[in-house]
Parts: sequence; C-alpha cells; structure tokens
Amino acid sequence: MGLPGPARLARLAAGTALHATATGIGLAAGTASLAGSLVAPPVRQARETAGAVAESAAYTAAVLAKAGARAAGALATGIDDATDGNLERLTEAGKAMFEPPSARRSRRVWVSRGRAHLELATPAVEGGPSVQRTLRRQLERLDGVEWAAVNDAVGRVLVTFDERRIRVDDVVEVITAIEQARGGKQVFPLNPDHPADLEPLVAALVTLAVDTVGIGVAYAGRMLPVPRLTRHATLVLAFLDSQPRVKKALVARIGVTGSDLTFAGASALLHALTQSPTVPALNAAAAAARVWEMRARRGVWQRREPELCHPGVEAVSGPLTPPGPRPCPLPDGPIEGYRGKLGPTALVTALGLLPLTFAPSRSADLLKALTPKAAVQGREAFATVLDVRMCGRNVLPMDGSAYRRLDRVSAVVVDGATLCTGPPVVVEVELEPVAEAAGWDAVAMWTGVSRLLGSEIEGEAPARLRLGPAGADPERPGARVHAVRDAEGERIGTAVVTDELDPHAEALLRAATDAGHQLVLTAHAGIVDVAGLADEVAEPDESLLETVRRVQAQGYGVLLVASGEGSVDLPGRDGAGAGAADAGPALIAADVSVAPVVPGRAPSWGADLVTGPGLADACRIVATTAAARTLSRQCVETALTGNVLGGLLASVGSAERGQRRATSPGKSATAWNMVWGGWTALRVDARPEPAATVHTPWHALDPDQVLRRVADPTAHEPTGDAADVRKATFRAPDAVKVAFQALGASPAVAGPVRYARTVAAELADPLTPLLGTGAAATAVLGEATDAVLVGGAMVGSALISGFQRLRAETVLESLLLEQEVVAHREIRGGADDGGREEVPAGALRVGDVICVESGDVVPADARLLDCSDLEVDESGLTGESQAVAKDVPATPGVVLADRTCMLHEGTSVVAGHGRAVVVAVGAATVRA
Repeated sequence: MGLPGPARLARLAAGTALHATATGIGLAAGTASLAGSLVAPPVRQARETAGAVAESAAYTAAVLAKAGARAAGALATGIDDATDGNLERLTEAGKAMFEPPSARRSRRVWVSRGRAHLELATPAVEGGPSVQRTLRRQLERLDGVEWAAVNDAVGRVLVTFDERRIRVDDVVEVITAIEQARGGKQVFPLNPDHPADLEPLVAALVTLAVDTVGIGVAYAGRMLPVPRLTRHATLVLAFLDSQPRVKKALVARIGVTGSDLTFAGASALLHALTQSPTVPALNAAAAAARVWEMRARRGVWQRREPELCHPGVEAVSGPLTPPGPRPCPLPDGPIEGYRGKLGPTALVTALGLLPLTFAPSRSADLLKALTPKAAVQGREAFATVLDVRMCGRNVLPMDGSAYRRLDRVSAVVVDGATLCTGPPVVVEVELEPVAEAAGWDAVAMWTGVSRLLGSEIEGEAPARLRLGPAGADPERPGARVHAVRDAEGERIGTAVVTDELDPHAEALLRAATDAGHQLVLTAHAGIVDVAGLADEVAEPDESLLETVRRVQAQGYGVLLVASGEGSVDLPGRDGAGAGAADAGPALIAADVSVAPVVPGRAPSWGADLVTGPGLADACRIVATTAAARTLSRQCVETALTGNVLGGLLASVGSAERGQRRATSPGKSATAWNMVWGGWTALRVDARPEPAATVHTPWHALDPDQVLRRVADPTAHEPTGDAADVRKATFRAPDAVKVAFQALGASPAVAGPVRYARTVAAELADPLTPLLGTGAAATAVLGEATDAVLVGGAMVGSALISGFQRLRAETVLESLLLEQEVVAHREIRGGADDGGREEVPAGALRVGDVICVESGDVVPADARLLDCSDLEVDESGLTGESQAVAKDVPATPGVVLADRTCMLHEGTSVVAGHGRAVVVAVGAATVRA
C-alpha cells in the first residue's frame, strides 16, 4: 500500500478544518470576552484576560493534538476509521506487544464502518457450539446489533451494528460478561497474527523508529568528540541471541514480539554506541518493508472482509477438528540447513584460530563475520515484497508466515473437488435393455443428457428425457448417478455426471510438475483428463487429512490446494455434494495451504492463504515455490561468500584495515540479498497469468451446442460473486510500468537488454560463485593482479559466449517465423461476410470458423461443422499410421484417436475439405 489516496486525505483535511473552525470560534469567544472586560477594573480585567487566553490556548492544543493523533494513526495504519486511527488504540496495541503468551489479556479488535471482529478468550473458543450459540444470541439481542457470528477457526466473533445506536465498547462488555460467566480469566489463546491485527504493524513501526534513532546517534557520535564503544560489544548480543534458553525465558516473560523488540532495541543501542550505522540502516530498511507489508495485509482485509463475512455464509463454517501433530518435523530448506551448519562451524573455527594467533579479538571478529543474517534477510525481503504484491491481487494472508516457508515445499497435494468447478458434464451412460427397443443408443442418450444438463445455458430442454435425483457413487468421489427416463417416465438408462475442470486446473498441475514437486491428487470423477500429470492419485477412501499426513510422513514439505467445497452441498447439484471430506483440518495440517473461495460459501478460514474464485492465483503461488527455493540457494551462496571473505579478513587481515573490516563483506552480502530478494519477488509477480484450458468435451456435443457455447465469451468466466471479485482484483495498468514496457520494446533498448540477459545466463553457472569468491579472496589478501586475471577471464568468456548464443537464437527465430502456419478464416460481418481471409495461426481465437482442405496443416483444435471426404494424418498425435476419416456426428465417451468429429492442431489434411469452429488455441490445444 502507498500513501493515503486523495479521498482519504480529503477526509482528514476536512476533519482538521472542522477542528480549526471550532478553534476559531473559541478564540472569537475569548476575544469578545476580552472586549467586554475593558470596562472592568484593571485587576479584574487582567485576571479575566489571562483566563480567556489560557482557556483558548488549552482548547486549541487539545484539538490540534487530537487531530494530529488521528491523522498520524490513520497514516500509519492505512485505515482512516476513528477506532483504528486514534491514539488510544495505538497505545493499547503497544502495551499488548509485551504481554507473555500464557497471560495475554489484551483483546484484539478490528472495527470499520459498523463492522467489528472481536477476539474471544479461551473459554469462549474452547466452549464448543453451545457457548457460541449463547454468545450469538446475547449479542443479537442488543439494541443496534444487526448480526453476529462466531468464527471458530480464527477465534473471533463478527458483529455488524449501527454506530449511532451502540458502541463497540458496549459489545465488548457483553462478550466479557459471557466469558467471565463461563469461568474465564480473560486470557486469550496464542494464534497466528490475523491480517486485521494492529499489533504487528505497531511493532514494525517501533522497530523502524528505534533503528532510525540508532542511525542518527551513530552519525552524531562520529561528528562529536565522543569515544566509541569497542566493536566487540555487539558480540554479546549475538551470543544471547544464539542461546535458546535465554530466548525462551525472555519470550515467557514478554512474548515473542516483545523479545524481538528487545533484541532490536539492544542492537540499535550497541551499534549506535560503537558508531556503526550500517547494521541499524539495514535493520531499518527491513523494518520499513515490514511496515509496508503489514499495511498491505490490513488493506486487503478491509477490501475483502465484506465479501467473505456476511449473513448466509457463516453456517458453512463449523467447528474445526484439530488435525494433531505433524508426523515428523518439517524438512529444512536451503537456509535452515545453512544456519544449522554455520553455527557449530563458526564456534569451532573461532576456537581453533585462538591458539594460532593468540589474539582473542580476531576470534571475536571471526564470530561476527560468520553470521547467517545475509541469507535470512534475502528470503525475508522476497517474502515481504511477494506478500505485498499478492495482497494487491486480493490474496488474503491468514498466516503471512506461509510465504517464508515456500522454499521448503517439495510436494503439492491438490483436492480433486477443487479442480472441478465448471458446469456439469456426462462421463458415462449405461442403457437399460428396453432402451434399444425404444430406439435409443449410447450416443443419442449421451447427447440428450448433455443437452438436458446444458439447458439452463442454452435456453432449451429436451422433451424426450428426464433426469432423476442424483445419487452418490462410493467408488468414484464427485460422481453423481442419475436415472434417465423417457417422456412416459420409463427408466431407459443411467447417466454418471460430474463437474467440468476449472480452466486453470491443468495449469495448476503443470506448475507443480514444472517446479519439480511430487504431485498428489485426491480421487474425483472429474479429473480423468489430467490425472496423468500427477505422480499419484490417492485412494477414494482416504480422507484429505490422511493424504496430507501420509505425504508429510514420507519426508516432504506439503503445499495443499483445497477450497473445502466438498464439505457442503452446492445448489443445483441435487444434494450429492462434491464427494470430498471437509478440507478444514487438512488445510491446518499442511505446511502451506491455499484455499480458493467458492462463490456464495464461507472461505476455508483454516488456510494460510485465501485466494479469489478460480485457480489462477493458486497457480501463481505454486509456481512461486520454485523461485523461492532458487532464491534461497542464491542467498546462501552470497552469504557464504561474505562469510569466507569476512573470515579471511578476520584471520589474516591487517589489524587496522583488514581485521577491523571483517564484517563489511557480510553487510554487503546482506544488502545485495535484500535487493535481489525484493527484485525476484517483483519479477515473479510480473509473470503473465497462466493460460486457461477449457476442458469442455467438445467431441460429445452437437455442432449447434458447440456454436452456442463458443459464441458466448462469458460462458467460461466466473459469474455472480465470482465476477465481482474478479472485477475487484483487476488493477489498472501503472503508467510507469507501461512507459517502461514501451521503452523496453524499442529496438535501441531491446537489443542491449537481451544481450545482457544472455550474458547473465552464461554467468549462471555453478563455477561462477566459486571463481568469483576465489578472485575476491585473492584481492582481499593483496594479490590484485591475480584477482583481475581470474575475473577478466570469467567475464570475457561470458561476453563471447553470450554473443554467439544470441546470434544462434536470432537465426533460429527467423527460421521458425518462415514456417508459421497460415489459417483460412471465414469473415463474419461487413461487406465480405461469408468470405475467407488468410491469417497466421497465432491470430485465431476461440469461436473463429476455419476452412481446411487437402495439403493444409490444421492451425488449432476445432470441432467439425461440415465436411466432405475429409481425411487427416494424425500420426504425430496418436501414432496411427493410416489417415483418419473425419465426420460431423458427435463421438461421446471415446479416446482421442476415435474422436472423428475433431481436428487437432499440427495434424495434416490429406484429402477432402471441411469447416470447423475453433475451440482451443496455443497452449490450450491437445498437442501442447
């Protein structure tokens, strides 16, 4: 989030103006009183004058202080509501930061425009449904309370109220009375920070202020004749920070946030006294980024809270069963492994250096140089910027620490029901013996049932068929079994129906496999087309929680994508449900959990990240895990380079110029990793949205059905609440970003930029860090000539190789352009309606009608509309050596090679001609 917008600033300015007006009235009254007193005796006149002036000054000071506190609070918190912007609320949040976890007595409250989320104490959270019903009834009886609901997953109660009739404090008093009546002691449970909480933001602001003061004191000490504290004094803080018992005791007394603030304050103080402003500056930059992140979280919560919390959705969110402990510890990521090895190594190296140098100061400087801070701060910067950007995409972080665990993910579990969010489709039909006598065959029944299921979309319903109520199939979760009856009511067959795959279902699975993760799907009748992408499909009788725990027990870090839709029955699906178990416990059990919102349903509050409808955001998060792990490895390499160079300076460097600067390489590595981590997150966010692949069974539909569906551009887009969320998620293009894109597209800039990227790719070699570190170490030891030779050879080789690579890529691109497929597209509309035009295959769009004839290469996947003696060579796609005869009638329930009504991209027409409507292009085609 940035600074407050014009509307918010206008409101703040208006409030200040009103206060100033009131102040002016007060001053005028004081002046009038002074004028009237001129006729009084001199002594009385002086006394009344002094009183009027003092009263006016006090009133003015109070008004300005109140307005300033509110403006400062609104600017800091990012919300201009009086309850969250006043000084009292900020003070309460400051006190709560130092409460011990076992005795946290400050209730966390979020209020905005007549809506409040109030934290519940332990008795109300653990009391079960009966206590929650009592609480809800008591709150809804209050005059002014419109609606109340208890969110068991996050331990809070939501209240909507009329601000003119009741105050938040009155609601809090009722909640407190109910908690105390249940024997509560006003102790609040220890939960992850809620995105609406003010305390993390205040803690980041305090850290930023402390480090900023530390920078100022350090520079002031350098300018003034003040002796500096020995640089080894900061080693005491590092020693205490490495002692688990000390940190545990401190956390037990003042909590985690209080402990972090204590160490941050002590660090700023010691570095200020040693007149070293670099470390406080790095810490201040990290704290400023943290403030940015906390403001973004509160902003996305305020935007999405009305959508996620309103009457009608709370009934779906019931009590969550605790999933139990993890079967084994979460595997270490690159940074955790590096930290675990660096600590003992640093201690042993420092102790071994002592008898060699007989200089304790060198061992102390060595310990300061061998710190993992550079790697940790790089990942922190990546997670912070990524969190902010995902908040801009309306991804709600219920547990923002999930972004810090993305580099530890090695397996992705996807709930099959979450993949299937489209309209109902037929997957199987079975005819009764009487059906054939009545003139029915499998193709006719399949087509008729498909028409019946799509009648709401297409505006017609077959009069010859009727579907009975849906029944479940225990062996196929997600399948709904319908009895098919004719017009007279006689049963003529059975149809198995499921839900069509989400347009981004295949992209999600490919993102997981491209990242190198183990991919596990839960069983569902609608995932047949994409099940081959998974490494494993769980057994139908295995619950989602059991699947997650089993994969974790195998040593994987698990990312789970599940919406929790399977726990409810969706309207229009005849009570069959989605066939999956409640995803809530599994989302809590997973190491990172992503829950897309189902329109009209309560979100899965147990998830770490709650996205909008659809799987596009989930695709982005899964793809980010590969970038997160790569970044962590790079940060470890950079930090290790700083450790080696700092260790050399501490061990063998000169006492004045080398040893004293032993921490400089580590500080430089920290700054670089912070910049690189933030830049990597921005590049990940700038990736285009994954291509959608519509899995409609076009081969099972008649031509007129296909034409109706592709003619409606919104047929496969979210509707209702989903559409509203998509519109809210859309962000207008930034003018600066557009300008940079235009500049980068110009030939004068694009060429050098591409060459620079090619050279960087050549330098992305495992030997580059080793050679670079060796060259830097040689320079540190005073051998500048050798360092220049090594570095020059490395860079020169990359420049030459990059030029050769760029020239080869340019030639290859020109050859590919010459082989681009040309399509014959029918012209629709205008004077040439019905004519043909030749266009590149890349210009085709779904719904275009193309013509093919002998010798053509099919430019896209298409459904035949009419044809004459059409034969196609599909050997490159299906392996069939003979040309396949094509025809128009639908071919439901058959494999790819037998779909004679379909044309597929890349195949060749060997005879005949035909017309077809495009149903998939580019990466969405079967061949891709």
